[in-house]
Amino acid sequence: MGLAYDAGHDTLVMFGSQYLSDERTWLYDLPTNRWEGHELAPHPPARKGTTYSTIPRMAYDSVNGVILCVVWLDEQKGHETWALDVGTLQWTELNPAAEHNVFVLETSSAKTDTPEIWTFRYRIAPAAVAPAVPTELQAITSSAGCALSWKASASAGVGEYSPDDSR
Repeated sequence: MGLAYDAGHDTLVMFGSQYLSDERTWLYDLPTNRWEGHELAPHPPARKGTTYSTIPRMAYDSVNGVILCVVWLDEQKGHETWALDVGTLQWTELNPAAEHNVFVLETSSAKTDTPEIWTFRYRIAPAAVAPAVPTELQAITSSAGCALSWKASASAGVGEYSPDDSR
């Protein structure tokens, strides 16, 4: 089975198994110490034939807040790539053109002589943009301390800085 911890939702996610045909997505809620199985559609393929699974490998993408999953179909069909949004309980097949990018999972088994490395970029992260420097900065001192005030720039977003933040 594949297993990954979603830090954004404080939830452990499990999908698939090795010899069983469980196609549910299991979530373990740490605060309540409870597993819950969800029959989601669509979902990654979990079984291959009647006796073996697709050997899911999973990891949490903290930049995009999704669980990434790669499953192995067979020698001819190769792999499928999926993303799970735990907040909406929605699997999405990604169908990437190439899996050579940033996210790295080792997918080898004890039966292979050659390591298998899966790499993938879910989405290019947006560049961090800092707000413009505030203007009209004033520092007023007294025997009790110092008070700062300023005029926020128009590019300052909610919660970044504002005159209400002055102290």
